Amino acid sequence: EVLETALKTHARHAVPVAADEDPAGWPAIAFFRDGDVVRCRVAAIDEHGARLVTPVGPDAVEHDVPAEVLQAIELIPAAPSRVLDAVRVERLLTVPRIQRDRPPTHLLRLLDGDYLRGRLESLDRTTARIEVLGMVQDVPRAAVARVIWLHEASPDEGPADERAADANADRTVAADGADGLPV
Repeated sequence: EVLETALKTHARHAVPVAADEDPAGWPAIAFFRDGDVVRCRVAAIDEHGARLVTPVGPDAVEHDVPAEVLQAIELIPAAPSRVLDAVRVERLLTVPRIQRDRPPTHLLRLLDGDYLRGRLESLDRTTARIEVLGMVQDVPRAAVARVIWLHEASPDEGPADERAADANADRTVAADGADGLPV
């Protein structure tokens, strides 16, 4: 049911535009943890948050948005959502024990449907730089459809089974798919 809600939310907010052009000049959509949704341009993203340009009146205004309030940014809203079964979603949101000391902070959803789970170091006009299992990879920005922030799950968001209570067990993070936004 979470996935169905996510797909409905995506369908409601997706704009059928070409991937590299938006007639209104606001090609991206930012989703905030409090439920707000804003059309914007993404100037940059780093480990601290995002620099977004948003329409305010007749002018554009730049905002530094902290990572704590961001849920996801669709860089290419026209990119189709991918249907993921519950097992795949749980695997994407579970932090392996080996990464417990330095957990991933982001999911990058690529245009081809693949995901990269790691620590986003930067995203600028041309490149997304992400650390995946200790190795830094550069990905062309044009290949990134969505940036999804992973936040530590609160006790009521994580799995209810006994492994979640075990300090040595894998941790679960909350991402947009877990809260009803598109994955």
